[in-house]
Amino acid sequence: MVRELEYLDQAVVEAEAAARWYAERSPTASARFSAELDEAEAAILERPEAWPSGDAGTRRYLLRRFPFSVVYRVEHSRILIVAAHMGGAVLAIGKGGLPNTYQPSPRQVGRSSPPGRRVKRVRDRKK
Repeated sequence: MVRELEYLDQAVVEAEAAARWYAERSPTASARFSAELDEAEAAILERPEAWPSGDAGTRRYLLRRFPFSVVYRVEHSRILIVAAHMGGAVLAIGKGGLPNTYQPSPRQVGRSSPPGRRVKRVRDRKK
């Protein structure tokens, strides 16, 4: 079965913020981060059940070279990226397995938000 990969708006915001953060520090790091996010998308699409399960039916893919994870849920016709965050961030899963709050860790508060990578936006369908 071929599934579509879709992002919740908050996950897009988080990924773009991380990409901006890397871009402010190093164009090379930013390009590598973007490439690794592309690899994560491809790996999740190819083998969605391969990564550890978590709360509310979600799974978590950890990037290899960056302290960043992609939290997703496998559904019948799609794979929904519900969060994409740097290590140390706190994600609270709400009703239905969707994030209801996102708070940076204390060490992330006050850091400038990164400008960033073009992340493929797919409108979230309400159930």
